[in-house]
Amino acid sequence: WRFVPQRDDSGVAEDAEARMRDYVAELVVPDDSKSIDKTKADMRKAIEKLGASLVAVKRRGRRVYGAPAGIVLVVGDILLIEATPTLLEEVRVEMQLAYPDGLSADAPRISLAGEAMVEFVVTDNSRIVGRTARQARLAVDHDSVLLGILRRDRTLTDNLRDTRILAGDILLVLIPETAEESIADALRLLPLNRRESVTMEKRALGAVVMFALAIAAVSLGLVTMPVALGAVVVGYVLTRVLGIEDLYEHIDWPVIVLLAALIPLGMAMDSTGASGLVAVALAQATEGLPAWVGLLVLMVSTMFISDVLNNNATAILAAPVGIRLAETTGTNPDAYLMGVAIAASCAFLTPIGHQNNTIVMGPGSYRFSDYWRMGLPLEAIVVAVGLPAILVFWPL
Repeated sequence: WRFVPQRDDSGVAEDAEARMRDYVAELVVPDDSKSIDKTKADMRKAIEKLGASLVAVKRRGRRVYGAPAGIVLVVGDILLIEATPTLLEEVRVEMQLAYPDGLSADAPRISLAGEAMVEFVVTDNSRIVGRTARQARLAVDHDSVLLGILRRDRTLTDNLRDTRILAGDILLVLIPETAEESIADALRLLPLNRRESVTMEKRALGAVVMFALAIAAVSLGLVTMPVALGAVVVGYVLTRVLGIEDLYEHIDWPVIVLLAALIPLGMAMDSTGASGLVAVALAQATEGLPAWVGLLVLMVSTMFISDVLNNNATAILAAPVGIRLAETTGTNPDAYLMGVAIAASCAFLTPIGHQNNTIVMGPGSYRFSDYWRMGLPLEAIVVAVGLPAILVFWPL
């Protein structure tokens, strides 16, 4: 907390959950609303009494400017309300307003079934990244309405249906009551308050036991890691921990394609001598210095590469360099390989270094600079602890 600012103008620490749930959403004035013929000033007072705020009034797609006392609401007007999801619903009921239908902003939504407001985090592999709600056909294909977007620590306030959605955004979406899982799976979104089923919880112990047995078998040298984990997946399917239809959806295909491309690249660097050239350059740069300095340079370099590249791919590229560096300096290659393994796992400096960094960026209201501000001390601690430990357990 000393490295990451609170960013609170009032000087009072605000809970991250509360910041996360503040949105600016659109509510429509339907033809049977008691808000018709009321002035903007009257509406602002009534909405503020409920704890929300009236940001603006839009008519035929444009904001209405002028003195609040002179702006009279008519059917089809759109009110931009800043509130939490709970308050937003309270304002809608109290002022007899309606949610937009998702196709036309000034048309009220008509629903014959129960609905719910759900918050979704947009992951980096979501099918909605780079698209607008209109392009993603939220209303047409999923009977859903995008009510609000929270991007980092900023609430987007206008033209939500035509705003391009980015990874890390938090979306407030009005959906049919039972459609949360289907929408999350179809668009690859992460519900913030996703409920686990009782059936899956009952099978959790069996899932843990199978995974533990697989790790034990690998540790004892009975089978290889791919065979052991493959057997676990088969066991999960047979015991219905995983549905057969879920197998392909849960495979991270971009990572597999990336590794498939980088494994031959790493082999090519090794076979052509490129790894050796890098190792010789490192050896020459640390010539005359203790051997552990070369290990330190390799670890630091690997950490920085891992901040912009997948950690598995980083290990594939850095491991041959470590082996060649050991050969060049006549030292133990195990130490360099362990250094690469540790350093490649330290993607703390950017929100793109690992998918977990991206997911927490929106809910935590983090900025790009927060990652290196917190990540640099953390990586320094890893080096300060990891390097001596490697020298103890895998002496050069």
